[in-house]
Amino acid sequence: MDLIGAKVTILSYPDSSLLSKTGVIIDETYKTLVVGFDKRKVRLLKENGIYAINFKGRFFVVSGIKLVGKPEKRWM
Repeated sequence: MDLIGAKVTILSYPDSSLLSKTGVIIDETYKTLVVGFDKRKVRLLKENGIYAINFKGRFFVVSGIKLVGKPEKRWM
């Protein structure tokens, strides 16, 4: 499942300046998410966070470690 275009809120992350920020996933790799917040883009290590994701009408909270891997091989 490809998460590009999903709305994401950061619930937990080592960089506290990102907590509670909401943005849109604009790119995804094996280990990272690129999230657009207003006019800036941030690359996040998936495994370091907990995220609330709203995707295609579905809302879920997930530990980033569960997102690590190729999007086409992931299931939710």
